Amino acid sequence: MRQTRSVVTDFPERRRIEKLDLRTGRKQPWKGIAIPDPAGVVDSMTGESLGRGGFSRIFLTSDAKGFVYSYTRMFSQLYLGDGLR
Repeated sequence: MRQTRSVVTDFPERRRIEKLDLRTGRKQPWKGIAIPDPAGVVDSMTGESLGRGGFSRIFLTSDAKGFVYSYTRMFSQLYLGDGLR
């Protein structure tokens, strides 16, 4: 059985994946991830703006050597009409 587990910690603009040693309780930083451009990133369930990094899901591979993440981005356009009747 593995003696470590991965833990995701939230920060305002990013998330950090840490390795947790089950024997000692000690955490060690492994990867830090952030969405490159947070413009338009929203909660995938409510559509509300996210202030905590915006990640919907983070999944680790079974060997804990890789990861994938997802997020939802929503944009809208505003059109201005001038002189319309």
